[in-house]
Amino acid sequence: MENTAAFCFVEEGDVIGIDSGSTATEVAANLPDIRLTIVTHSLAVANVVTKNDLYQLIVLGGTLHYLPCEM
Repeated sequence: MENTAAFCFVEEGDVIGIDSGSTATEVAANLPDIRLTIVTHSLAVANVVTKNDLYQLIVLGGTLHYLPCEM
């Protein structure tokens, strides 16, 4: 995704809400590498955001109880 003018408004320490969908996921993947807090209800966006240690992630919608699959 080409950087857009919207990224000019993103500053370190901002809190950004990101919706769901393929475009939102691409936006999350292309955010600048600065300290941000990302709020989303999308697991796809959350998955992208967790790859950057500079981002704090808040996932809306409740608590996820992860149970690993065992064989």
